Amino acid sequence: MDAAEKEISVITPRSEVFAFRQSASGKVAAFRGDNENRCAALLSLDGAELGKSRKMLLLHLVDVAGSRQKFADSQCFQLESWGTLPLLLKRSKMEVTLKLPGVKVEALRMDGTVSGVVKTEYRDGVLRFQTDTAGVTGGVMAYLLTK
Repeated sequence: MDAAEKEISVITPRSEVFAFRQSASGKVAAFRGDNENRCAALLSLDGAELGKSRKMLLLHLVDVAGSRQKFADSQCFQLESWGTLPLLLKRSKMEVTLKLPGVKVEALRMDGTVSGVVKTEYRDGVLRFQTDTAGVTGGVMAYLLTK
């Protein structure tokens, strides 16, 4: 944890989770952002360690707010109104690098259904791709990774 930078990393054999602004990395995953707050997580769904897992979930979490949500000040410390539907998802992109060969990456809609395959590049033992919360109509914050 780095309180001054407002960052935290949690690394286990089956998960790597980060809250950060610019970049974060673990044993398997590395993320580069655009200096906005975000949480990125790589999670094994089959109980295997990340390097051996055949099914994983990647999360790219950012601010979500109700339409017309209202705060008492510009720092958003005191909520005055939750707002209404539809929910608004902050636009955010993130560069992802994973030390995982042979992985298919699919973007998931907010209801968990697959919206499409994400373009990836595998070079020098590293899988590279970009996440984009505005990359799918309705937003995307989750990706299914399978071998």
